[in-house]
Amino acid sequence: MTKYKFIVALSLIALVFDLFAPLPAAASYDAAKAVQYLKSGSIDEWTVMALAAAGSLSGVNTDFLQNDAGGAATATEKRILAAVAAGQNPQNHLTALTALYNGTEINAAAGLLNDDIWGLLAFAAARANSSAQAQLASFIRQNQNVNGGWSYAKAPSDSDSNDTAVAIMALLAAGESPDAGAITRGFGYLASTLTDTGFAFDADSGFGPDSASTSWAISAYLAAARTVPVSARVYLENLQKTDGSFPWQQGGSGNPQMTAHAVIALSGKFFPVRAGGVNSSFEVSIIGPSATIFSGHITLPPGATALAVLAESAKTGNFSYVVKDTSLGLFVESIGGIGPSGDKGWMYAVNGVKPSVGASQYVLQNGDKLVWFYGAPEIAVPIGPPSGNGQNSAVVNLSLQVSVPADPEPTIMLAASRTSIGLGDTVQLSWSAQNASAVVTSTPGNWAGAALSGTITVQPPQTTIYSIMVSGPGGTKQATVQINVDTTPQIVFGVNPNNLHLGDLSPSHTTVQGSLVLANAGRNNLAVTATLQNADGLYQQALFLNGFLWSAFRENLDTNFSKNVNVSVVLPAGYRNNGIKTGTLIFWAVLR
Repeated sequence: MTKYKFIVALSLIALVFDLFAPLPAAASYDAAKAVQYLKSGSIDEWTVMALAAAGSLSGVNTDFLQNDAGGAATATEKRILAAVAAGQNPQNHLTALTALYNGTEINAAAGLLNDDIWGLLAFAAARANSSAQAQLASFIRQNQNVNGGWSYAKAPSDSDSNDTAVAIMALLAAGESPDAGAITRGFGYLASTLTDTGFAFDADSGFGPDSASTSWAISAYLAAARTVPVSARVYLENLQKTDGSFPWQQGGSGNPQMTAHAVIALSGKFFPVRAGGVNSSFEVSIIGPSATIFSGHITLPPGATALAVLAESAKTGNFSYVVKDTSLGLFVESIGGIGPSGDKGWMYAVNGVKPSVGASQYVLQNGDKLVWFYGAPEIAVPIGPPSGNGQNSAVVNLSLQVSVPADPEPTIMLAASRTSIGLGDTVQLSWSAQNASAVVTSTPGNWAGAALSGTITVQPPQTTIYSIMVSGPGGTKQATVQINVDTTPQIVFGVNPNNLHLGDLSPSHTTVQGSLVLANAGRNNLAVTATLQNADGLYQQALFLNGFLWSAFRENLDTNFSKNVNVSVVLPAGYRNNGIKTGTLIFWAVLR
């Protein structure tokens, strides 16, 4: 059994001194080292968003973002955010997320709020499902706690800075004004979690500042165009290690997730991170009933919708268009002065296919061919302008069903015996793959080896995401599990003072006394005993603690509790050994 000890020196002379150290000066954030650190490890959604924020996603394989995320709703939401940051089309993930939305919230059975917060961010990032965005924003505002913060769970629940910062960014991304009451109250709560340096997880626990809370709070300030507290940025920059990584707290080990959060904040970015770099280019044709109104190439930032490209085409081609806001959404009424007539009106197609959603909701991809054309609903998509000779051409989309037995997709199950542990605890991971022939990756490190199934005991030093990817003839599959580690030490134990002067003993003054305080500042109940080391024989036979000879002393200390200990020495009858008597009293604390 591991013991923690605290030493008290006993003597006739006590020396007390204080040390005052100045706060560290601001470090210079080394973005290049942080990017190099992230690229040297496994790539996940957090890493993709961070590298996109730093403008350093070039050369990174992000194909995995098109795979099914699996797991909880937040896994799908995180994948949508990463896909948008990488400039990919997240439509397949949006379909999966929409299936979890009941018109009010996402995955109501889970009883959580954070999946609604991240869900709103995901829809807003993809510029999709405006009605869901409006309803989710309302639901999030309804679940704001009275202190202005938000929680992982629905209100009323304990607020924390992490969920509050992300809720602020989600509402802003969905169109909430930075001066709205919910936003202002949210920043009021965030301010209560700001320490002398960085931001803490909450205002009450006493955990102290950490990189995750500080990174997300900084990003929230940036999203609202508010001034970032200087002390918070200095604190975060000073956490960076020589290898470019960031730990959760000062003195801890760097890890990719904390580094990703810090890179986003220190790059001046916030959620949702949007793809940067080269604009997307689209081939556009606008074909009227008797002539082509516009034909050319339009370039816009990634994420442009079919309606946004029409607007840019109108600027370039100097023609007019009219959009009406109806109960069914935005409707293009006229282009170039040509409006509806009977059953004829304006429609659009992308790469020869008529989408099933409105132009304001369809996000184009780089290289798409956009055609706006006029006619009845059943008209085929034209591939060229109207001809004066009575002839024209149109697209007919052919389809057929081919039934060829396909190789079954592999499956991978990854489970943990528990997902929340204390520092020093162990967890058993078990995994099993079907229809797979090889383990492609297992991070961090290579914990799973090459085995397609098995169990292993791990002892993560901080919150860690374990992932495993398997491959087979039918493709690849990945599974992840996050082990949350409470890094608060199991035992936080102390004694005050640690130098005790007991006074003078003589035949006329046969008893001396002093007082100590035992303090348990940790998260576990303790049992405390005492031993002597290098102690004069007088202490061995005559030192009493709370009336008990030191060797029989035992006290129970509950978590976050302290007790006074009376220390006394009784001069034995006939004692003749004069002089200064010193010794070391050691208190031992163990879990009980």
